[in-house]
Parts: sequence; structure tokens; C-alpha cells
Amino acid sequence: MKKQTISYAVATLAISSAADAHVRFETETAPSGQYSAASLIVPHGCGENPTTQITIKIADGISQVTPRVLSGWQVSVTKRKLEQPIIIRGFEVDEVVDTISLSGGNLPAFAYEKF
Repeated sequence: MKKQTISYAVATLAISSAADAHVRFETETAPSGQYSAASLIVPHGCGENPTTQITIKIADGISQVTPRVLSGWQVSVTKRKLEQPIIIRGFEVDEVVDTISLSGGNLPAFAYEKF
């Protein structure tokens, strides 16, 4: 089974640019051409500050993304138009997820969460 590197999202934290250096995927590979769940691990806030907002930018080439809803966090999704429509399971698709934002939560500096 062919594997590909999961490189479809970049996380940035609203609290501090230094904090996002610790953010990583739980699994770094996924089967090519198949559905796969990818958890983004945010290990803690920065210093004494909690993490209160996360924005995940989805890279080009990823056609379907569905966010997980976490209690206490509001989820919003923005989409972008494709230059050329694609066919997914027999349906023409002309837009894909561009960013997923989670806000309103409170991840304390001493805790971690999977997004």
C-alpha cells in the first residue's frame, strides 16, 4: 500500500508564533487515495498563556476535509474556488476547504488537545 506524507495543513496559534513550533500531526503518513483521520496535537499554550484560537490552512491538492467538533470550541470553515473543477465520487466539485478555525476554547498552558 502506497503511503504519502500528510502535508495538507499548517497550524498557526493565535497566542504566540513560538508556540506553533510544537504543533504536530499524530500520524505523519496516510494511505494514498483513501480517507484518513489526521489529528493535530497542540501540546500546550505558551508560557502562562492558554491557547484560545487555532487556524489550520489546508494545502492545495487536498480535496476533502471535515473538522472534528470539540466541546467548548466554535468551528468555522472557509472555502476556496478551484481553478478547474474535480470529480469526487461522480460529483463535480468546484470548491474545497481553505481554512478551519477553532476559537472560544481554552487550552491551559499545562494541558494538550487533539484537533
